[in-house]
Amino acid sequence: VVQVLDRLKLSEKRPHFETRQARLQRLFKRKSLNWTDLERNAEYRKTSETLTALQSEWLAHKA
Repeated sequence: VVQVLDRLKLSEKRPHFETRQARLQRLFKRKSLNWTDLERNAEYRKTSETLTALQSEWLAHKA
């Protein structure tokens, strides 16, 4: 997840990236982190949907 998000930082404005990065670091430092914390984030959902669509497109072209 972190690697994918790091690749996406190229298209983000720096202050926005730094804010999001700090939020993710706080989440990962918590002992009780679960996927629900990330899934609540609208930006995470949008990124996840985009990556799922790209994966589906890639699999369709591969077949």
